[in-house]
Amino acid sequence: MRNIGIRPTDPLGWVVTFAELGTLGPRLLVRNHRSVDPIVGTGAANVSLTSYGKRISTVWQTIETIGAGTVKPHRLTPVAG
Repeated sequence: MRNIGIRPTDPLGWVVTFAELGTLGPRLLVRNHRSVDPIVGTGAANVSLTSYGKRISTVWQTIETIGAGTVKPHRLTPVAG
């Protein structure tokens, strides 16, 4: 998925954005089941995640996205709130 940091300005841009979001979950799920790569690495950042309520069921997508990055954080600490 391409995150360029701006909102789409035209209808086609919105359609593409929602199509990418709709395929993100299944792609991350497949990657999770097939990958043996660690989610942490040698990056300088430490990541602390806090989630609560309805978001608990989707926080795995955030964790998987971090793990799919090219620079992996030195530490990842999930905290249920």
